[in-house]
Amino acid sequence: MWRWSWPGGWWAGFPDGVWLVELAALRDPALVGEAVAAVVGLGAEPAEPGARPLAPAERLAALVADKAMLLVLDNCEHLVAACAELAGRLLQAGPGLRVLATSREVLGVPGEAIWPIPPLGVPAPVPDGTAGLARTDPAPDAVPEALVGYDAVRLFAERAAAADPGFTLDAASAGVVAELCRRLDGLPLAIELAAARVRFLPPAELAARLDDRFRLLAGGGRTLDPRQQTLRATIDWSWELLEDPDRRVAAAAVGVLRWVDGGRRRGGVCRRRPGPD
Repeated sequence: MWRWSWPGGWWAGFPDGVWLVELAALRDPALVGEAVAAVVGLGAEPAEPGARPLAPAERLAALVADKAMLLVLDNCEHLVAACAELAGRLLQAGPGLRVLATSREVLGVPGEAIWPIPPLGVPAPVPDGTAGLARTDPAPDAVPEALVGYDAVRLFAERAAAADPGFTLDAASAGVVAELCRRLDGLPLAIELAAARVRFLPPAELAARLDDRFRLLAGGGRTLDPRQQTLRATIDWSWELLEDPDRRVAAAAVGVLRWVDGGRRRGGVCRRRPGPD
């Protein structure tokens, strides 16, 4: 159970608490209501003799009717229909309830506001082409003091130092780290997996091996969800969530990307046009 109810801050607007429901490990959509009920501490109530026991969604609706609380549903994409149904019902029952859902697919609930999470910011390539790997006099925005202003570089540096206390972002490593973050598209999980390898490989060697990133970016923390332990597992997870028409579009896009160079053009390649499958 995870509840945030400290005084002050933005969460002060939710006097009945902020409740986190982690759904990544849940596979049965029928159990979403039970998972939420367990987190908020709502146990099963004995029914009157001959009466039908109340379902978790019914008990939750009664609970939130007079509550001002924030319910965080984390990782809804594989349970999106069940999460949408429960969220819609609870929002109707509780005017003081707010639901924050993290998902790769929108819930489609009335009143839903979509907030896309972009990749972390990365430095732009240096003018002479290869991220300054061969520069002897780095550009002003390629020095460590400037690069730590980019979220992707800062994340890499923090995770690399945790993996190898001897790591520092200095003049020798800054350009390579910037290039690593660019080639990993500013994706936090990929950056964390790469940074963890610093205990075995220096950044320059990581960059040299990045073409085989699925083999390289493995061995995440043992306590992580299995889909976050390797880059391939994350891709497999996303693939399994696709329906057949979208898989065909994705497979075609992968074929096209063999001929396309540059991340700025990839978004257009993968955009699905309306029309028959």
